[in-house]
Amino acid sequence: MSKIEKTINAIKLEVLERKNKRMTVKLRTFLMRMGYKRRTPQLVAKVDQQLSRAGLIAYTTKRNKQWHELKMEEWVTFAGKETRKEQNDKFIRYVVVREGNNPISLFAHQEDAIDALNKAVHKRFAGIIAIPTGGGKTMTAVRWLLSFAVKRKKKVLWLAHRHELLEQAFYAFKQQAYREQLNGRNAFQCRVVSGHVDHGHALGVSPLDDVVIASKDSLNSGIDRFLLNWLNEDEEVVIVIDEAHHATARTYKHIIDAMKLYSRPILLGLTATPFRTVETEQGLLKKLFRDDIVYQIDLRTLIARGILAKPIFKELQTKLDQAAGLTTQELQSIKSLDILPDHIAKHLADNSRRNQLIVDEYAMNDTRYGKTLVFAINRNHAVILNELFQRRGFRTDYIISKSGKTNEENRGRIGSFKRGELDVLINVNMLTEGTDLPDVKTVFLTRPTTSRILMTQMIGRALRGGEAGGTNQAYIVTFTDDWKETIAWVNPRKLYKDEAADTVKTTSRKNLNNKSLISMRRSEQALYGVGTAQQESLVERIPFFQTVPTGIYSFSDPAMNERSIDILVYDQLEESYKDFVAALPTLALLGEQEAIRQAENIQFKNSKGHLGYNRADLVKLLHYYQATADKPSLLLFEDREKLNLQEVAEEIYRQELGGEKKKAYIDQLWNEETNFYAVYFGFNKLHFRKRLETELLRIEEPGLYDEGWKRRK
Repeated sequence: MSKIEKTINAIKLEVLERKNKRMTVKLRTFLMRMGYKRRTPQLVAKVDQQLSRAGLIAYTTKRNKQWHELKMEEWVTFAGKETRKEQNDKFIRYVVVREGNNPISLFAHQEDAIDALNKAVHKRFAGIIAIPTGGGKTMTAVRWLLSFAVKRKKKVLWLAHRHELLEQAFYAFKQQAYREQLNGRNAFQCRVVSGHVDHGHALGVSPLDDVVIASKDSLNSGIDRFLLNWLNEDEEVVIVIDEAHHATARTYKHIIDAMKLYSRPILLGLTATPFRTVETEQGLLKKLFRDDIVYQIDLRTLIARGILAKPIFKELQTKLDQAAGLTTQELQSIKSLDILPDHIAKHLADNSRRNQLIVDEYAMNDTRYGKTLVFAINRNHAVILNELFQRRGFRTDYIISKSGKTNEENRGRIGSFKRGELDVLINVNMLTEGTDLPDVKTVFLTRPTTSRILMTQMIGRALRGGEAGGTNQAYIVTFTDDWKETIAWVNPRKLYKDEAADTVKTTSRKNLNNKSLISMRRSEQALYGVGTAQQESLVERIPFFQTVPTGIYSFSDPAMNERSIDILVYDQLEESYKDFVAALPTLALLGEQEAIRQAENIQFKNSKGHLGYNRADLVKLLHYYQATADKPSLLLFEDREKLNLQEVAEEIYRQELGGEKKKAYIDQLWNEETNFYAVYFGFNKLHFRKRLETELLRIEEPGLYDEGWKRRK
């Protein structure tokens, strides 16, 4: 490409980036950009040819003068021809490269991550970088992509599964586009593709698009046409999968396989949750990211360095009874879509006792909590809380996404919060990402959620550390209701502990360590279902250690990749499950009913009375294999021996501990990091104490339980 053509193409991008779609420069400047000091007929002809190809016109305000007839210090204006498709394509996003060095400095761990990526590219790697939430994994990846890919005219395909993540990625590209990373480029072209009204269609992409940021679902069905429209022969591509722990979905595999027919892409996965990476999961994730983790840093290190704040969690029980009775459709809406039914949302939002608890908690600790974000349930809830806060004399306001309020109103209120003119900002469906609020000290979580991503984003608003312009400590206050239905609400403390986990060390036996997803409540649900006092009584009759699973199958639903499926496995069924998984290639060729019938007659013969047997779990494993051709691995709970409550009860009984001594001993067990009781019981100490008292009673009065246990066996 000649310097004339490069200059004209750069001017075209600058023209289309400007609001009035025009750019005016001195003739001398224009010529110098092309490397010329004077005009010749040959030069004029070449420039006019390139202007025509680029769909640009060059004109002057001097009557009857062409651009090349001007004096050197006179001005020439460039504009696009009205018929050009690109000018009318509102979905193209042009990013102009800013002059100078990037004013945003990277932290040491981000520079280390970029160094690791640069060392890995020589072999066209497929790997993951794992940086905790708030540690800047998106900025790190974009910095590297700008200097390695965009600068060198390699193309970038950034894939995610939510619209919000797409906008966050584009903002990062625009924010980081400086000459320091992009020497030799004046601008580049982006396109955001998804089903959102503000995003383009996959078939509308152009070979001129340097960066395509797309939802996986928007590319899945038309991937071949997309690639034909976007890629030229032998172009180099970097594929980025944001939230890479979701990459086991069939749609990702379909897109990547299609891409490999056109190029040899580099594959980069981004995640904040190393416990879900290739270190603990075989199968599709391992196949996709063959080079494993390219770089990782743990949460505790970032806190120690002051980059992230140390979280202090507090959970308040509202004692609001959510009566059972949700329909199957409503339960599915909550579990899969994280949408509360209107009558449930109204019940929570309108409850005066619950709302007073929220406001009282802040009022009693306002000095400690400082600048606070409140995540409310809906508009009505935000209005009610705002009024209650103001009655107590606090400076508060609220913002609501998709409401009658204009963006200007919302921006104004956010600005007031930033400037310290508000103590509390209440919001609905906003401020989870993209808005810079560095000095937020506390987050109130008044709405339950089943989305790990949403919970991560909400608690992340308060986790910026002192070295990053935030605070050294952050308060995460959760308001928990008493739900009668079985819903896997995300626990922020547990989510944090999961993300803080060091990647599990590889052993000859894959293990499930203290950051396991297993909880006591889920274990009991797996054994007997949920709900009745009779079922809870049955669980209590079984010696506690018999109810601790030996391991878990954990994988993503191929039809709905945000939903994680966990199948708990107990002693008596461990070998049966292993034999069943080994037989899946044969069973998958049969119909569902015949496959399960054979499994129950062979691998699970006489298993219906055993702990945790559930026919639906076999169906889930079968469906997963049929969709992915991948056999999930059983992750064994090697620390199971550390959950022997019978030994704890025997120690209390032997030493005749009572009163304060007994409480001190139990508290020590509960709080020790080397023990797993808090994690296993879902941080529900009341449940832990009840089960321990049951084990004590089993020692003191064995006859009360032996008969029931024998009947159950």
